[in-house]
Amino acid sequence: EHFIMECFRVLKPGGYLRFEAPDAEKLINAYVAHDKNMINTFKDDELISYDSKYNENHAGILGVLSCFVKKERHWPVYVTKDVFEEKITNMNLEKLEEWLQTLQTDEQKATNGHNCLIYFTKLKDLCVKSGAQNCWKSDYDASNIPNLFLNNVYRRHTDTIIEGPHRKLYSIYFEAQKAFSH
Repeated sequence: EHFIMECFRVLKPGGYLRFEAPDAEKLINAYVAHDKNMINTFKDDELISYDSKYNENHAGILGVLSCFVKKERHWPVYVTKDVFEEKITNMNLEKLEEWLQTLQTDEQKATNGHNCLIYFTKLKDLCVKSGAQNCWKSDYDASNIPNLFLNNVYRRHTDTIIEGPHRKLYSIYFEAQKAFSH
């Protein structure tokens, strides 16, 4: 919340914000639909070699939703498949986020792993509260922001954003415009 508010505080009236992050709704829906492509994206061979529990289908998705950093790697928090499925079935995203945060110790939270769910409604509400006039979903390599170039290596670094193509499967691309002064 503080980050979004600060972005809008320093953004000029009529200015734009583009945000990309793992999309909690997309990840949970893919898990529920047994989307093997999505699930297998988050199976980490190195972590699996440490402990076979990370080979379980839910563990990778859980790790994108809530993890901590240890020895330069993201480490998923862990609960059993039954607990994970019960929570994603019976909790709204706000309550799920609160629960996920209880799985990390204060020390783990301080490592800057994932401990905050990102999804469209949350981003829109935060941006409107912070001064956005318009908010919308966008896509990888697509934008409604005038004069913004995506993935164009021939443009100056000041007017282009290079996006990671490996993230398009599971990310939300969100754009907002700050209200003009009255």
